[in-house]
Amino acid sequence: MEALSRLVVAFCDLVEAEAKLLRRRAVEAATGATLVLVAGFCVALGLALLGRGGYLVLARLWGPVAASGITGGLFVALGGWLGWTVHNRIRS
Repeated sequence: MEALSRLVVAFCDLVEAEAKLLRRRAVEAATGATLVLVAGFCVALGLALLGRGGYLVLARLWGPVAASGITGGLFVALGGWLGWTVHNRIRS
């Protein structure tokens, strides 16, 4: 009977230790995901402002229609390149 009670206590200690580890890892994962989201927002905002600045420069040089086409084409190319890069990393 004593061996069985020791086994139950050891099992409960193991479950408690695993639960603590799971909680710690969940907090780390949530923190990492939050940081990635904030970083992604900052990158998107920076690219938007960079695109706006490029548009304003090009609009003075070649007019608004050409500036829209050039900046749009650059962002489409950038998006395609990023998508292709992510696709290749996921596949390998």
